[in-house]
Amino acid sequence: MTFDTLGIGASPLMLMRAANIATQGKRVLLCDRSPSIGGAWAAPDLLGLANVENGVHLLENRPSLLSALRDDLKVDMAPSPCFGLLAGRRTSMPVTRVLLQAGAGWNALVRGELDKATRSFRSALRASLNLGAGFYYPAEGASAFIRALYKRFVDAGGEVRSGVEVSKIEVVDGGARSITTAGVFETSTVLLASRAFAPVVIDRELQQTKVEVSRCRTAILRIRGSTHFEGGYVEILADGALKRARDLSQFVRPGIGSDERILCVQFRHAFPHDDWRLGEDILHRLRRLSLIAPGAALTDVCRSDIEVLTLTDHALRRLALRSGGVIGSLRTTDFAEGFVSDFRQVATRPRSRQAA
Repeated sequence: MTFDTLGIGASPLMLMRAANIATQGKRVLLCDRSPSIGGAWAAPDLLGLANVENGVHLLENRPSLLSALRDDLKVDMAPSPCFGLLAGRRTSMPVTRVLLQAGAGWNALVRGELDKATRSFRSALRASLNLGAGFYYPAEGASAFIRALYKRFVDAGGEVRSGVEVSKIEVVDGGARSITTAGVFETSTVLLASRAFAPVVIDRELQQTKVEVSRCRTAILRIRGSTHFEGGYVEILADGALKRARDLSQFVRPGIGSDERILCVQFRHAFPHDDWRLGEDILHRLRRLSLIAPGAALTDVCRSDIEVLTLTDHALRRLALRSGGVIGSLRTTDFAEGFVSDFRQVATRPRSRQAA
């Protein structure tokens, strides 16, 4: 099979954009270096359990996003209990999101990161326009809408190849040559995401791109002796160690005991501990914040520490311009905006042929 477009990664936004392109009759291939689709939203097997989200996620409270997931993609959505903690005091989640994004924008501005500051302030504005809306999350976890997006893409004729890494993209003769671990693909366009990209060569010149570098540190805790976690999702502001936490207990398979909880916690700084001591430290901090019961005990833990590389909006626009449109891009934006924007385009087009 030959392809018109090659996309790097199979994140939710990439799946939706790829479905958008496929419904226009284009042959689209997505190459994802991970063995499973979903990008940061993937739910791998961890701690002897399946469907464990290895990231602390929240879907923004945008009515258009809820409608896209629930009404069109037929994802079973449930109210998501959530709140913020600001210096130990509870705040409503809508207000918390405004404060969080505005604070991130201010910090980026102070550091001279204008691109990131602009994105954060834009997200703060959108959050402020939805202060009265509630928060929802898939009843079966993030994997539910990943499956729905994958089906939409495949039904439109798209293909995903997992475990394939793209090492270089060369723009030549009005098209693109992508060098991958599965061979060389020549396509008319290549689609980059802000966090899934490869070096680009245009007119034999390696393009210099500005990349933001950060880290995402999370720990999955299995605890016993606590039948309650305060809030399905908690955003923790002004804390020196913890950033956010989500209760994954209802999503994991097989089901766990009634006196157990599976928590995913994101923390701010590297802890010089082994996994078990890290888990005990986090558990102590959650108790101190009154998020779990004093008698809860750790039974298992695993951690991840991932370097996050993000192409700026400016870099993505520059690549698209320099390549004459051969390089396409997904803007660095908040999930709700990017998803709904592409969803609306897909929803207004007839479905294309079935996959060959």
